Amino acid sequence: MVNSDSYLLQLHRKGLTLTDDYAAQLKSTIQELESEVNLLERQTSVFEAICRNFQRTLAVSKRALALRRAVLAPIHRLPHELLVVVFQHCIPPDYDNRAPLGDDVRWTLLRVCRSWKCVLEGTPTLWTNLVISPDFRPLTQPLKLYLSLSAEHPLWVTIVERDSELAFEDNWSSTFWKVLTSTMHRWQRLRIHCVSTPVDDIVQYLMPLHFPALEEVYIEAATIEADPDEPPAEGRSWLKDAPCLKRAILSFVEEQPAAWYPSCLTHMSAEQQDGDMLKSAFSSFPDLQELFLQRDEYSVPRPRFGPIRHDALTCLHASGITLQYLTLPSLKFLTIDDYEDSESEENNDISWADILAAFIRRSDCSLTDLRIVNRFILQERRMYTEVLPLIAPTLVMLDLALPEYSETEEIIRSLARTESSPGSLPYLKRLEVLPPYENEHQHHDGIDSFVGTLTVTLISLRDLTLEMTLSLSNCAWLAWIPSSPKV
Repeated sequence: MVNSDSYLLQLHRKGLTLTDDYAAQLKSTIQELESEVNLLERQTSVFEAICRNFQRTLAVSKRALALRRAVLAPIHRLPHELLVVVFQHCIPPDYDNRAPLGDDVRWTLLRVCRSWKCVLEGTPTLWTNLVISPDFRPLTQPLKLYLSLSAEHPLWVTIVERDSELAFEDNWSSTFWKVLTSTMHRWQRLRIHCVSTPVDDIVQYLMPLHFPALEEVYIEAATIEADPDEPPAEGRSWLKDAPCLKRAILSFVEEQPAAWYPSCLTHMSAEQQDGDMLKSAFSSFPDLQELFLQRDEYSVPRPRFGPIRHDALTCLHASGITLQYLTLPSLKFLTIDDYEDSESEENNDISWADILAAFIRRSDCSLTDLRIVNRFILQERRMYTEVLPLIAPTLVMLDLALPEYSETEEIIRSLARTESSPGSLPYLKRLEVLPPYENEHQHHDGIDSFVGTLTVTLISLRDLTLEMTLSLSNCAWLAWIPSSPKV
């Protein structure tokens, strides 16, 4: 009784006096418990040592198992060529690569295993897409290693400064830029994107500019602070030593980029107001094949000048108004965009069908691809009763941005092919339709009838089962027609 825990608690709480016999019994019990605890503690240390030995043995066995599994892993039996394809999927494209050079995924892949390291170091083409971005760490040594692994292959160089990140500082290591520019003879494509650092500063780092192999250049200033200074009267000389240059797209916030383009250019992206650059562009660039007008605006009254002819241009992205000033006999790809002034009152009296029909007749061109982003053009019935027949013999791709479902249902119906009719575009191979912009709460007037007409038309254009994708997120349909349609 005296050794029970409950009795001892009562004695302790009530402060009862212990007899000599009870005290002797407690002392004896304490000695027994102390001996038991000491014994258990000694046994515990022994068991802990045994467990540690077990853990060490288990770790060794796991490592041995992993090593043997790794040797037999299927990825280690893949041919060199397939591993290269795997690595290519691991490496992000330059326009989506946000990692600084020091954190490039290639360095991680190098450390996986010896075989991967050998494949990466033995494949220079995996090291030809170089992305340079601001970093507070020294980058000269990683750059040297990167360039050495690219051997003498052509380089795609991207110098990018992203929002809310470090800016290129004036005190960047001169050695770094010397190492980078020492490979300029291998640069095949150059991209420069600046946010807070002026484009002129980046160009100054790269001086002297000599691009014997450069074929494409893309320079963008995202802010006014990054815009280049106004060019001198004789124009810029950034690209004068680029004899192989074919495509250049320059985008500045305020400065007009036309003065920076070399005369040998074949692909251009620019902005223009009242046709101010059409004459100079077509006269200064006789080999121009593609012209993309990012901004194409006209004031009222509109300027008056005769059609400008260019015999080499094959691809044009412009407004419908610009077409009335042009004659392009070699044109194959035409995009008529919907710029801000398309909805102005001054355009209410414009017949877009007349402008487009006159342009096609005057140019006598063979359009193969027509993309109409200007929704107002499709509101004219004469667009598909008069204009489409003019381009029907050559058109293979049609892309339409619909103003309203009901207003363009007839043009879709006209494409249908029957036993007695090949449709309005008998050689059409691809059709893209962008429905009107509508929010999720807006009533879709005419959508049921339009979808029915579109479905019937697409079925008539195909030999196989209909494959049509309806995307509710971006409100776009895309339909593909076989290369050998049934007529």
